[in-house]
Amino acid sequence: MRILEESYEVEFALVGIYTNLEDFALAYALNETLKLHLKRADTDLLFSSDIIYPYFEWKDKMYDREWSLLTNSCIT
Repeated sequence: MRILEESYEVEFALVGIYTNLEDFALAYALNETLKLHLKRADTDLLFSSDIIYPYFEWKDKMYDREWSLLTNSCIT
């Protein structure tokens, strides 16, 4: 029996931004500056009923890229 082993390299960049802006204001500023189209996702990241992280995303179909914006502070 032969086992087919495939490996995929996932290429990504991770950028940290320190700001006092609210999450929606940062998404707006990034959209304006970088010509992105980040929008609030239909569902936020839920780790429990008390811990919710706002999540913004954009799927750039032209360049086959996915953009994500996460905050490091939760809504309680």
